[in-house]
Amino acid sequence: YERDVNGNPAEKNWTGSVSRNCSLKHGGGIYNAAGSIFKMCRGAISYNNAEGSAKNGGAIYFEEPGTDGDFEILGGSVIKNHAEKGGSIYVTDSFKIKGSAYIAKGAGTDADPYNDVYLPTGKSVIVSGTLSPAENSDGKIIAAITPQNYKRGTIIISGLTGSIPYTL
Repeated sequence: YERDVNGNPAEKNWTGSVSRNCSLKHGGGIYNAAGSIFKMCRGAISYNNAEGSAKNGGAIYFEEPGTDGDFEILGGSVIKNHAEKGGSIYVTDSFKIKGSAYIAKGAGTDADPYNDVYLPTGKSVIVSGTLSPAENSDGKIIAAITPQNYKRGTIIISGLTGSIPYTL
């Protein structure tokens, strides 16, 4: 990862596309190392696969974003990726979402893999601003979240003020 002149993580706003890649461990499309800053502003991450020994994060594997780094999805789409855990995104800490971000949930079949966000125990998805999903989203679903452990009353979404007309 890059650092600025003061030694702090350099901020990168990502707007491209990553498609049809495969990793034998983590991050079929993108592996973001600890301490990095990653902001997805638009673009698409699709048809990526994490397979092999770990199989985590079909589209994105984000390692320890809370250690100096930051992970935020402001827009764009994450569609039809596959992994054993975190078909779309596997994070080891909380992450932020807002804007036109869209993580298609998928049907859980080979043709339409379950494209979920894997969330560790005690971490949350932080809604850091207004959500306004893109036209191609399936109704009002922004993302499917799979918590590591879930018990009634567990907070997996934070940062909300009032209600939102979308499902996470």
